Amino acid sequence: MDDGMMQGGEGGGGQPVEASDLVATIDAASKEARSKRSGWIEEAKECYGMTAGTQWTPEELDALRKQRRPPVAYNLIEPVVNVVAGLEVTNRQEVKYLPRELGDSKKNEVLTGAAEWVRDECNAEDEDSEAFVDMVICGEGWTETRLDYEYEQDGMIIIERVDPLEILPDPGSQKKNYKDAEYIVRERMVSHSWLKATWPEKEDELDVMVTDNDSAEFDGESHHNVVGDQYAKGTNQRLGKSKKLIKLTEYQYKTRVPFYRIQDPTTGQVAELSTEQHETVQQNAAAAGMPPLKSVKQTKCVYRRAYKVGTVLLEDSECPDPSSFTYHAMTAKRDRNKSCWYGLVRPMRDPQRWANKFFSQSMFILNTNAKGGVVVEDDAVENMAKFEESWAQPDKVTVVKSGTVAAGKIQPKAPPPFPPQLAQMMEFSISSIYRVSGVSPEMLGSVGHEQAAVLEYQRKQAGVTILATLFDALRKYRKEQGRSLLYLIQNYIADGRLIRIVGEKGQEYVPLTREQGTATYDVIIDESPSSPNQKEKTWAILQGLLPMLMQAGIQPPPELLEYLPLPQSLIDSIKNPDPQKVQDAQQAKQLEIAGKTADVRKTSAEAEKAKADADLKRAELQGQQVSNADMFQQVMTKVQTPMGQDPQIAALLNGITQMGQVMAANVQQTQQLIQQNALQTQNLIGLMAAPNEVIRDPLTGAVAGTRKVLQ
Repeated sequence: MDDGMMQGGEGGGGQPVEASDLVATIDAASKEARSKRSGWIEEAKECYGMTAGTQWTPEELDALRKQRRPPVAYNLIEPVVNVVAGLEVTNRQEVKYLPRELGDSKKNEVLTGAAEWVRDECNAEDEDSEAFVDMVICGEGWTETRLDYEYEQDGMIIIERVDPLEILPDPGSQKKNYKDAEYIVRERMVSHSWLKATWPEKEDELDVMVTDNDSAEFDGESHHNVVGDQYAKGTNQRLGKSKKLIKLTEYQYKTRVPFYRIQDPTTGQVAELSTEQHETVQQNAAAAGMPPLKSVKQTKCVYRRAYKVGTVLLEDSECPDPSSFTYHAMTAKRDRNKSCWYGLVRPMRDPQRWANKFFSQSMFILNTNAKGGVVVEDDAVENMAKFEESWAQPDKVTVVKSGTVAAGKIQPKAPPPFPPQLAQMMEFSISSIYRVSGVSPEMLGSVGHEQAAVLEYQRKQAGVTILATLFDALRKYRKEQGRSLLYLIQNYIADGRLIRIVGEKGQEYVPLTREQGTATYDVIIDESPSSPNQKEKTWAILQGLLPMLMQAGIQPPPELLEYLPLPQSLIDSIKNPDPQKVQDAQQAKQLEIAGKTADVRKTSAEAEKAKADADLKRAELQGQQVSNADMFQQVMTKVQTPMGQDPQIAALLNGITQMGQVMAANVQQTQQLIQQNALQTQNLIGLMAAPNEVIRDPLTGAVAGTRKVLQ
């Protein structure tokens, strides 16, 4: 490859660019962005210093020392920043990928799990939290999503926080998070040895360039993010050639590339072709005697990045994700007039400064007026110098002439009263810090009086509402960063490697493979169940909701377990219990069901026997009833004869009639008992024939037993 020409990336985006022209473009872009951003950089440094407790300028410190006033820094800004950062940590979000397809769509568990695995491996949550703190302090937070092959030979996706002072974005960008930026410049100080190891083919040019520009080119300020030398003190000290720090400029920019969309006449699918590919396809179609294929010419943005040191262009290629910068921003509040973004610290600076000044002045007044002073007549003491020395020290004895005290020749000066307005102004300055930031004392937990819990909760919620714009920028950042992460996962690490995902059965390892086709996914930002605060809020709602769901016959979803305020290891054990214990429990349930079935069968047999006995007894009673009826008929026949008019025969006839009535009542009672037994037997038979319904545990979904369903 010609050293004076850098080719496009693997994707073919962009045309070859002369190295000298690109270097001139980078220098012009850097100069323009730095001139527009210089004021913001100075303000950002001041905001970082105010947050860290450096709240007096060097000039103010010199003036205080001359006046012998204490340089007090009563830091009230840092707790405000910490409470906003704590809100982000306790309410973290996660990225989910939903495929665009017809019908109901569920999240792609493999890609969503892969994103969680990648972010967990590179501690992305911590890096995002640090970038969020940067946004709260200075108005901008930056991260880089890149590929790393130094520690993982197969490649690993890295998400790391970037110092905002190293970034020089396009000053013409107007949209939140610099979404419409045409270019982004990053300037950082790196060692000469690291440059040669990263671009070994440029070693000779780097050596010559460093020798020629030892004192002129590299007097810029380091932003304390030196690759390989993060903990080294100093920037441009005389360390020797191998340790010399050099300014490396990275330039990421958009290029508009024409392409054609053409439909395959055989499959109907639409393909994207470059200009050269489109010409080749049309020529092949003409050679085959086919009419020209229908196509549409369009333009798309391809993102590229270039590195240069001095006048040496080290690299110019496509970004790993050609549809996005590798740097992603989150921006706080807009300053329209200055075309920049600012955080919470900017409006808190003046109240903090005045609070420090009023407090320092108060201490100075109290120190200088602690004893007031004294009025002494000339003849009251013998040695005025010793008197002044001993009077100023309360632990020493002050000797005066006899009768001096009684004569009133020594009178203490009345100390001037402490100005009440000074305390009021200091109190106003302190309260203004919370007013201008929107963070109430309730959010800090520093309310000095008792108040109703409802009122305190409402004030906390009002403070969160004021800060909602910051979290909106964070949500937008996660969407943009999630799209780049999806592209890198699908195109760089989907090589069959095992990744850990958390599914319905707990944690498991699955191979990450490249999907066939060109599936499109929507990036959804959801509250992460790993946030302690989110778990507590969700579980508090579920405690009242679960009983109503169970009464309505709605089984709770397995995902509910993720919101239990329990350790993750315990949740995993609940979702994926010991197989041996599950098998033992199932066997015990089966034995219990078999025992109950045997009891039902035994009861059914006893019912059948009782029915047979009842039928037999009913037959015997019916036979006896017929016999009694015949006998009664014979008696009545005899009664109709003259013999039947005998009194003895009439008495006998009356007894027989009563006995027949009693026997008829017994027969009716027996028939009722037989009918009841028959009904019980029929119910038992219906219970045995009824279908079984599986009973599942409401939390785990495991089979807990069965029950009969009556029709």
